[in-house]
Formats: sequence, structure tokens, C-alpha cells
Amino acid sequence: MAALPFSSGFVVHIGPGDGECFWPGCTFEEASDPAVPCEYSQAQYDDFQWDQVQIHPGTRAPADLPHGSYLMVNASQHAPGQRAHVIFQSLSENDTHCVQFSYFLYSRDGHSPGTLGIYVRVNGGPLGSAVWNMTGSHGRQWHQAELAVSTFWPNEYQVLFEALISPDRRGYMGLDDILLLSYPCAKAPHFSRLGDVEVNAGQNASFQCMAAGRAAEAERFLLQRQSGALVPAASVRHISHRRFLATFLLASVSRSEQDLYRCVSQAPRGAGVSNFAELIVKGQRVRALSREPMRAPKGLAFAEIQARQLMLQWEPLGYNVTRCHTYTVSLCYHYTLGSSHNQTIRECVKMERGVSRYTIKNLPPYRNVHVRLILTNPEGRKEGKEVTFQTDEDVPGGIAAESLTFTPLEDMIFLKWEEPQEPNGLITQYEISYQSIESSDPVVNVPGPRRTISKLRNETYHVFSNLHPGTTYLFSVRARTGKGFGQAALTEITTNISAPSFDYADMPSPLGESENTITVLLRPAQGRGAPIRQGSPGQFSFIPPQSYMAAPGSPEIQHEPSSSCEEPRKPVNMTKATVNYRQEKTHMMSAVDRSFTDQSTLQEDERLGLSFMDAHGYSPRVFKRRHRTEGPKQGRAVPLIRREGTWSLGELHPAVRVADLLQHINQMKTAEGYGFKQEYESFFEGWDATKKKDKVKGSRPEPVPAYDRHRVKLPPMLGGPDADYINANYIDIRINREGYHRSNHFIATQGPKPEMVYDFWRMVWQEHCSSIVMITKLVEVGRRGYSARHEVRQFHFTAWPEHGVPYHATGLLAFIRRVKASTPPDAGPVVIHCSAGTGRTGCYIVLDVMLDMAECEGVVDIYNCVKALCSRRVNMIQTEEQYIFIHDAILEACLCGETTIPVSEFKATYKEMIRIDPQSNSSQLREEFQTLNSVTPPLDVEECSIALLPRNRDKNRSMDVLPPDRCLPFLISTDGDPNNYINAALTDSYTRSAAFIVTLHPLQSTTPDFWRLVYDYGCTSIVMLNQLHQSNTAWGLCFTLTGFRNGGGRSGTFCACATVLEMIRCHNLVDVFFAAKTLRNYKPNMVETLDQYHFCYDVALEYLEGLESR
Repeated sequence: MAALPFSSGFVVHIGPGDGECFWPGCTFEEASDPAVPCEYSQAQYDDFQWDQVQIHPGTRAPADLPHGSYLMVNASQHAPGQRAHVIFQSLSENDTHCVQFSYFLYSRDGHSPGTLGIYVRVNGGPLGSAVWNMTGSHGRQWHQAELAVSTFWPNEYQVLFEALISPDRRGYMGLDDILLLSYPCAKAPHFSRLGDVEVNAGQNASFQCMAAGRAAEAERFLLQRQSGALVPAASVRHISHRRFLATFLLASVSRSEQDLYRCVSQAPRGAGVSNFAELIVKGQRVRALSREPMRAPKGLAFAEIQARQLMLQWEPLGYNVTRCHTYTVSLCYHYTLGSSHNQTIRECVKMERGVSRYTIKNLPPYRNVHVRLILTNPEGRKEGKEVTFQTDEDVPGGIAAESLTFTPLEDMIFLKWEEPQEPNGLITQYEISYQSIESSDPVVNVPGPRRTISKLRNETYHVFSNLHPGTTYLFSVRARTGKGFGQAALTEITTNISAPSFDYADMPSPLGESENTITVLLRPAQGRGAPIRQGSPGQFSFIPPQSYMAAPGSPEIQHEPSSSCEEPRKPVNMTKATVNYRQEKTHMMSAVDRSFTDQSTLQEDERLGLSFMDAHGYSPRVFKRRHRTEGPKQGRAVPLIRREGTWSLGELHPAVRVADLLQHINQMKTAEGYGFKQEYESFFEGWDATKKKDKVKGSRPEPVPAYDRHRVKLPPMLGGPDADYINANYIDIRINREGYHRSNHFIATQGPKPEMVYDFWRMVWQEHCSSIVMITKLVEVGRRGYSARHEVRQFHFTAWPEHGVPYHATGLLAFIRRVKASTPPDAGPVVIHCSAGTGRTGCYIVLDVMLDMAECEGVVDIYNCVKALCSRRVNMIQTEEQYIFIHDAILEACLCGETTIPVSEFKATYKEMIRIDPQSNSSQLREEFQTLNSVTPPLDVEECSIALLPRNRDKNRSMDVLPPDRCLPFLISTDGDPNNYINAALTDSYTRSAAFIVTLHPLQSTTPDFWRLVYDYGCTSIVMLNQLHQSNTAWGLCFTLTGFRNGGGRSGTFCACATVLEMIRCHNLVDVFFAAKTLRNYKPNMVETLDQYHFCYDVALEYLEGLESR
């Protein structure tokens, strides 16, 4: 694979039809890939077969053979005179084709291994004679030659290469790089159309072959008969330096010489072949009255247009136009098929004499059909101008069922779909109908009423709310054009079940009261998606709060032995709740969990309660609650310890299941009475009483207090009472009962000032830290050397602004996973700092902890984690924006999962990812791409406000593909135009910000803006991914661009592939999902299709296989 010239920036063009094959050809290095259009075969009855070889450095092969992959014949293994052919697929063309190829003829002693010949078969006819051949030994190197073919559509031709073994039987013949070029040959002349010749028997016949190109001195011109005979040219006259006329004379022809003839030029560097023309020999002398047609038929127009057929008509033809009583009128047309218009259908129909009307049937709806009329008589032909017609609209095709992707929650469903593969017109709207058909909740009536909503043509998703939990809904999605609705796509989606709930919006009055009892009416629980399994109320008694002595006592329940660090006889007003927080609410009052054992000294001034550490495994072994029937016996009083004042943290802020996280975040963002704002403000309650007097040494301009109980203390040194001080705190958050987070797993600190650098490295050495995470802009610090060695890695995240949060969490999540994977398990704490060691540092720690909690427990407890964090260091979450960002980041991590694959496991993992599951008829790769679509939010109008300004609308090729404001590359140079807008977007790679500039190919009016962009941003490489055409003159003679309106398919795939390869080179990891998600954070339409996403994996696989073969 050729290396790409990476530079300071990229401008990526895209063109029509992602995945389209522009020109077929064979390099034989990719012959095993079915996506490469190299279609060749070997004749069944040949004497032997060509061998495809791959010879690289280190391969055991004869020294005479060059390196590379190609077709080869070893002459010594075959008998003299034996032949073998390589046959390529049939082709047709409107003008001329140029076939370029490389050949190798070599033997060590200079003898010829054989003859390499080329045949051009037309319309399946006989092979005839070779149009080019080469023999002898030409050195141990490759030579390039060209074949100029001028057979003209609708004729088809087929190229065959032949190897003929010489009598010497020594050496090798090779064939490689057979390419079909889209431009004329430079080494062989192209012939103009050769006309038929009609003479009487006994007369002389003359063929005149006009050719364009540069003729070689050794060029031979021959007239080749279809049966194989050759006639040399009588004369060759140069009309200009690039045009010449070869004349062939056949003397006194007879009826036996009537046949098809063509012109052939032969030279060592290539050959040219014309079309076949007929020599017509009449039996007697007649006076030729026919002349070339005056002109082509005129007046081509439609009589009737329908969705799938065109009725055309034209002027009747008279003798004054045909100039011969024997003539033919042909109607030739072509159109494209497929959603990406990458397949062309061509047809030619000969009309009956006198007919001036014809109906073309079986056409695709709403498609351009290009038609021309051709008038032919024995003296020549005239082609009319091509006229374009468009078929009418029809109802659209059905939406593909596999394009329906969805995310079910408890009371809502997010559904997304794609446009029909056959829109058959302009889609005007989508109609989605849904109704409940089955439910696990007996309260829900099924089947429910059928509801219908309509969406605009550019809205291909919808969020259905107010649904019933645990209920299956039948959805149907269909598209509409001006002709009506198409076939609907059906799918069944089941909402998640929800925890039971009670309806106590209005508290009923007690039924009766006595001195010792209160009788109340209990309402049954609502199942919310599933039947209630345990719904009988339990009995409990209320006991006033009591004082508790933190001294060892005899437990009511026998436990396994465990260590305890409690201070004996220390009276504490214990307000710890006696409820295992993570149990179902229906079990809340059934038993008392007495298994908590503190592992730090209880202090009177600490605010206790069910803290984050207690609720998530603060003890080495937590008592597992038994079944409800094994709890306290009926009538036994169970004390319920009540706090004085506020509730404990776990009671008001329970952990959230990962499956409910999206619904929880949506509720918190839209809540009016209680949401993120109220939760965030609750972190500051009581802080004034807990702030300590901070030391002045080493503080930032606005010092952040460091709690003495949790701060890092340095070894005492000479120099004063504060020599042990550094503004840093241990952060110890345990979230799993098995204790996979060790004590003091993090150290939160501020960025060291110059006078604190020495203390900073003292701390790193003392705590055996192996990882330093820096979440701020680069600050240069000094470092002193030591005699002992201690390896430390610094991980620097530079994309977090000092004020605010990253726009997307994708890069930060990958960064956190990278740090976790690189930190040894026996290492000391991870040192994390930003500028002040608070806001960004706290966000990082919460994300790190919550990722582990979600993976191991299936729940997240962000609120209590932040609360516990703030008890160790002040202002760990500084803004409400940071608090919301944490929720959004955890949601993205839970939805996307871990997608990184080590290079050593990639081949096996990829093989498993593309395996089709016979039950679901899907693959992991397809499901991963569907997840990518579901987490890609569409751009809002507000995000593209600059592109939508009135002065910029003419600079957009399509209003459906607009760049967001946040990643626009504004133009700097003016060049007389004060407008600094261009439809382009800056995107990142794996290691560089703004590594790519993705843009549509320019309009004629925006071409100066394109070159301003290249100049302003110092771009040295322009990657153009569209086909070349000569219809657009916006680029002069350099290259032209066609109208491709989608700004993400091929350009996004290119950038994703480049990012993945960069990832492999830097860290030996492959993460296609991360690469595509990062690009979609800038433009949602990057890497659009499953095929493009699959292609990124194929590129990574081929790149790794290439590294293995070196």
C-alpha cells in the first residue's frame, strides 16, 4: 500500500457515488479482494496456465524474477509451441479506450523465452491475427506499452494476452499492471471511425485510416482482415505533427474478398486498433446513387411521459435526408441504476422503416434518460444531439427493514430509519404508525389504539414518549412522494420494564387511631411493565433515635471474622442508616443490615450517614440479604434509626441503573422543580464549616483549601514547620464490594508553581506514582535528577478549555481508558492536576470511578461520588456545566461500550465481528454501526447559523449539508471578497487537532474561495475523491469536479482510515468506532454507510497484514 504524503493539513474532495468503481484494471496485488474489479480468466483448453506469483524480499524464488505480484510463465517448464491465454472481460466505449500494461521478457543467456502477443476480439468474433507482439530478451526489468482501441459503442471488444513458448525454452515472461485509462494513449495512435467500402467485382478497393497521435519511427500500419490476413499500407501521409493518413489498396477485388477489415498500427511501445468496416463487393457494375445522409433526424420530443416508460416521436424522414433508399434509424439511450447511480444501462433499438414513434419501457421512475437518434446508410452515418428526458415520479419503494434502528427505554423509544433505496421521486414526508400489541403489565389494554405521526423529508428519526413500560409496540414506517405512499417497513419494539411504584399523590387519612396503633389504607403497587411478585406489606415498628457507642458488641447475626479499626469507647451520635441501599424498595423495611465495619477512625465532627463509600462496598464483606420470608418474624419490632435534620445521601440520591441512565438524564435536564441545578448547589451546603485555613506556601492566586485529614504529607525536612506541606489530597472512592479500587487511588493536586516543582517530584517519588494526568495547557517545569530510577509517565489532555467543558466526551473517554490501561496494578496513586487541581481534576476522577462502577455493578452513582469527592477536597466540581458534562460522558460511555482492539487480537476479533448470527441474521459489526448511528445527534439549525446567513447561501451546494459554526475554517485573505465563509469543516485525527479540512468540491463561483482556503491554512496536500469529467470548466485544464452533494461519505471514510492507521502506529490499537465517532462529532454525515464503516476495518486489516509480511 503506497504511503500517503501527510502534511500540515488536508483538503478532501468528494465526488459522485461512494464506492463507485471508476475504471477497471488489474494490479494482481489485490486480485484476491472481491471489491477490486479485476475480472480475468484463462482459457479452458490452453496448453498450460499462467501463474500468479508474489515475490518479496526474503521469498524463496529464482534470482531472475523481479519483486512484486504479477502473472508469470516459466518457459523451461513447457514445450515449444505451447500457448496460454489471459482473457479479460468484454468492454464497450463511446469514443476510444487506452489499455496500458507492463511486460517482462528475460532469460539469463539472452535467448527469447517466447512471444507475448495481444489479440482484440470484437463482438465475440474470431481472434484473427495478433495486433501486437514482442519476442526476445529485454533485460531484467519491466517495460510499459499501450493499446489504443477504437471499436466504438455499441460494439464490444475483448482483450486477450497470449504467451507462446519459443524453441529455446529459457527464461520468463511476465504481465502486470493492466489498466484501462480514461484518457488517450501517449505511445500509440488512436484511429478515427473507419467507414464501409462498396465496389464492383474487379474494381480496386481503397481503405483510408485516419489516426491521431505521435507515430513512432518504427511504426507499421496494416490492414487486418477478420479472418487474419494482413495487408501493408500503400502510403502513409502526415497531415500534421499529430495526425496522419494511412491508405490501403486492394487491387481487382473479387466476391471472395468481401469481409470485415480494420486498421492496425504496431510498434514496440504499443499498438492501435480501429473498428471493423465492411468491404462490399457487388457482382456487376452499377452506378452508385447513394450519398452520405444529409443530417440526423430532427424533432426528437416526448409524446407521453409516465413513471416507467417514455413515448418518443421525431420527424418523418424523406429521401432528401436519407439520400438512399436503404437506410436505418437507430434510437440509442442510456440511464443509470442504483441508489448511488453507479450502474449504467445502454440500449440501441433499430426502427422499422417509416416509423417515427417509439416507446421505451421498463425504465426506473424519476430518472434522467439520455436519447439520441442515428441515421445510417451505406455511405455513412449522422448522429443527432443527445436529448435528456426525465421519467415521472412513482410511489417510493419500501424502507429497508435493516435500516430501522431503535433504543428502547421504560416509557419512550428512539426510532431512526433511512431513506428508501428506491425513492422513485422526491420524498415529501414520512408516516410512522404504532400501537401496543402485547404487554407484561396486566393493567395495559392490548391491542391499543393506533396512532400516526408525520415527519418532514429531512427528519428520519423520532422519540416516542408517554409509552407503557414492558409493552411491545408494532411500528410501521413508510415514505411518500407526490404519487402517494410506498410499502411500509414493520418492526416490533418492547419498552423496558420499570420498578414498581405507588400512587400516593394524595395521602389518605388514617382509618383509625389508638394509643399504640394507627390504621391506614395501603394502595396496591403499580407493576409498570411486569406483574408484582412480592406485594404483601410487612410490619415494622418505629423506635425513636438513640445514642450509639462505637465499641465492639456481640452481633445479632453471626458473620465471618473481619478486621476492625474502631476506637474503643468513643461516643458518637451515630446516624448511619441501617438499610442496604441497593436493595429493592419493597424490601426497605424488612430487615436491618448490620454488616458495615468502618475502616477509618470515626470522628465527631464528620457528617456521617449512608455515604458513597458505605453504600458501595466500604466494608470488606457485605452481608447479603436473605429472602423476605427469612427476615424478622411477624410482630417483632425492628428499630429504624432516624437522622436528626437532613436525610442521608443514599436515601435521596440512589444509584441509577445503566439501562435507566438516558431517561434519568432527560428528566434531570427537563425537570422544573428538581434537576441538575439543585443537585449541584447541594454540594456547597455546610462547606463554610469544613474549610480549613490553608497554608500560604505554594498556593495558586486563589488558593484551594486542602483538607488536613486527607492531604498528602511529605517527609519532614529542614527548613521550617511547613516543609511537609503540598497542596494535594488523597482521593479514596470505593465502589465495588470486592474492592477493586485500592485506598488512596488518586492524588488531586494543583499545577505546580516554579517554587513548588521540587515538592511535586518529592510527592511523586514518595507515593511511587507511575502516572501523571495533566488536564490543562502545557506549562514547562524543571526537574532534578536522582541517583535512583523511578519511571513516570505523564498523560497530557490538551482539549479541555480552562473555562467550560469539551464539546464532546469521545476523546476524553478514550484518554481515560488509555491512562487506566497504562498504569501498572502495583503502582502508587495516580497524580491528577489541572491548573488549580479542582474542577477538571474532579471531573476526571468521577468519570474514572463511574466507568468502573458501571462495568462491575451495572449502576452509576454520580451524585454520591461527587459528594464524597468534595469531602476530600474543596470545589472538586466547580460548575453546573461540569456536573452535567459528567452525566453526558457516562451516558456516551455506556451506550458505546469499549470498542478498542489491540493489534495482537485484531484479526481474530474482526473475524468474529463479521460473523453472521444465524438467529438474529446480523453481525457484531452491523450492531456496532447501528450504535454509532444512534449516538450521532443531528445538527440543529442554531449550530449552523453562519452557513444559513443570506450572504452565504449561494456558497452552499446543498442546504442539507452544512458545516457547524464551531469547526468552520474562516478565510483570512480577502482577495477583494470580504466574505470569509466557505462550506468546509476542520476535523481532528488521533494525535493532531485540525488535521483535516473536509469540504465539498467547489462551485464555479466558489473556486477562488477554495484556493484562499488552501493558501490561508498552509495545505500542502489535496486529496480528491471524485471522478474526473470534462463537463465542468471550473478547474480549467487541471481537473474538473462533478456534482456530488454528500459531504461525508468518501471524505469521512478517508479521514477515518487515516486516523485508524495513525492509532496503530502510535499505540498498537485499532478503534474504528472511535475514529468514526470523532469525525461525526464535527459532521454527523461522516462515514455514512455500513459498507464504508466495514471498509475502515478492511484497511486496518490489510495494513497490519502488510506489516507482517515485511
